[in-house]
Amino acid sequence: MSRLETIVRSVLDEGVDDWVPIDSLIWEAREAAGDSDFRVLVADALRLMFAEGLVVAGHVGGPEGFLSEGSSDGTLAQVIADCASMNWNPQGGGYWLANTDKGDRYVADDV
Repeated sequence: MSRLETIVRSVLDEGVDDWVPIDSLIWEAREAAGDSDFRVLVADALRLMFAEGLVVAGHVGGPEGFLSEGSSDGTLAQVIADCASMNWNPQGGGYWLANTDKGDRYVADDV
């Protein structure tokens, strides 16, 4: 399994039970990056998960709970810019990821 696949699988596994803060993806990418730039892995993982329809990004708040902003290229750019504006340390204040049904099946099919 590639570094990218390992990161994606870990985030999706965590997302089966709850929304996942972007911090989890950043942490996984930092762990996997070694001497590489972890930010590239964050962007690649998001791009893959969005393109495959495995997650949507959004914010948590208010009585609605999770407020989805989708999984487009524009959303990818927003998430990356948001992470950069918080020095890649959002501490729960940035975007969150929610598995789609396809994301849940992706993890379940590997069991």
